[in-house]
Amino acid sequence: MKYLFTLVLFVLSASISSTGNAQNQTLHEKDCENGDYLACSHVSSMYQLRPLTDKAIRHYEKSCEREHFPSCIYLGNIYASRTSSLQDYSKAATTYKKACNGGLMHGCVYVADLYQDKRITGKGYKNARPLLEKSCDEGYLDGCVKLGVLYKRGLGIGEDQEKAKELYNFACDNGNADGCNLLRIMYKYGDGVEKDVNIAKDYFKKTCSISKRSGC
Repeated sequence: MKYLFTLVLFVLSASISSTGNAQNQTLHEKDCENGDYLACSHVSSMYQLRPLTDKAIRHYEKSCEREHFPSCIYLGNIYASRTSSLQDYSKAATTYKKACNGGLMHGCVYVADLYQDKRITGKGYKNARPLLEKSCDEGYLDGCVKLGVLYKRGLGIGEDQEKAKELYNFACDNGNADGCNLLRIMYKYGDGVEKDVNIAKDYFKKTCSISKRSGC
């Protein structure tokens, strides 16, 4: 009997909670439509915890139009996904770029990735470079590393080993494991720098210290 009573209370509590959440979401959606940035954030968080629906897509589109830039990123991820039935690289680039222009530097890098992967007709490494430069200038370290790769390989820009090393160093010194690892590779094989296995080992240790990767 006690077990049955507890079960009933649990079901009622869950029902009340669900109703309350639905009411809160409706209120947040209305506030979002009226331009409330924080309300858009709340609704986005709610939708990310659930299976993707047409209603969720419409919310992300409206929120992105209202310059809730995290929604632009999430919408871009949907369009860029290779497993999504909504895959559209052009739309992904547009929404990522809006986020980039709104100050979310990973949006800049995501557009650059689409350009580098030749997902957008007529775009390539030369188009990616300014976006990576922008993100790096704003301190987004993944952008610095990817810009370094362009200089290292001479992709869309003249090859410059010293510039690549400088960008990797900047990223590594500020806590980016990929930057440290690329420096390790350069010194281990003497690729663009004088070979030095001891310096390579130091960068290996630094990479492991930052990333906590298994096998370090």
